[in-house]
Amino acid sequence: MQNLAEANDQTLNRWQHAIQQVCGQFITHLPAGAAPFIGQIECENNVLALAHIRTNAGRLVRQGTNADREDVDHCFLIVNNSGFTRISHEGYQMELAPGEMGLLNGIRPCEITPRGLVEHVSVPLPRQRMEQCFGQRVPLFGKIDQTTTSGLLVRTMLDRLAQLPGQTQGSDGHSDAVLDALLALLKPAIRHEDYRSIQQAQPFHRDLWQAAQFMINRDLLEEITPAQLAERLNISVRQLHRVFEEQNDSVCRYILRTRLQRCAEDLRDPQLINEAVTTIGYKWGFSDAAHFSRSFKKQYGVSPRSYRLDSFNLLAG
Repeated sequence: MQNLAEANDQTLNRWQHAIQQVCGQFITHLPAGAAPFIGQIECENNVLALAHIRTNAGRLVRQGTNADREDVDHCFLIVNNSGFTRISHEGYQMELAPGEMGLLNGIRPCEITPRGLVEHVSVPLPRQRMEQCFGQRVPLFGKIDQTTTSGLLVRTMLDRLAQLPGQTQGSDGHSDAVLDALLALLKPAIRHEDYRSIQQAQPFHRDLWQAAQFMINRDLLEEITPAQLAERLNISVRQLHRVFEEQNDSVCRYILRTRLQRCAEDLRDPQLINEAVTTIGYKWGFSDAAHFSRSFKKQYGVSPRSYRLDSFNLLAG
């Protein structure tokens, strides 16, 4: 029977070849302890080449390189979908929580340290075009601020691109146009400051709380339980409950409150006036109409039907 060390070595060899083909000369170190190594990478030949990466590697390290000799001469826009990832780059650090995005100069020395199992999408961006757009003195490293309009548009573009089918013949012009738009949006959205002091000042539990909120809002159309959420965050259910308790809240209350907020938004939407109240409730996770009505009235003081009627009467003025 194959032992853990042999299995890890085989997985590491396959992973190392795949990651270097896509991302350049990164050296992967196995996770600490007796954990099975996970290293999966799947590439899409889309309008922009997207690499879906899933790993629990201990560290991924890139030493100093000569750009003229590199097969992979890109920067990488990283969309961190689950888990926490710390990235060190020439004396600077940033940590990506679930839902956050960061930019990494793909030919400079760096170290990527996943905290447990992480999943992210990596988007290669031509380094020379980025330097032309940003200016060579601007460091191609930092978080993407999604509180800005440009940052939100970057995330929206990438989410939609991930849903597109494979690249078709004659789409080179579209690829160039999408790349130009992406670079123009990235320039005002990137933050270049050093995140070491921020991470020291911000407790890890607050990071988890913000990450949990993001994942709940992202996956609200699906079934969400504390156990599922804890698994996606790589923490125990007990720790997840403790994170919310520190904010004087609970996981289940937050999920219910967020579902009700989405229902209220739809009930106020004139474009959905012909959609049944029960249909809206069902859309946002309420399978029982009576439970939906009771929960809504407890939150907003009126029934869903009265809330919709009052909202439209207010609009009519």
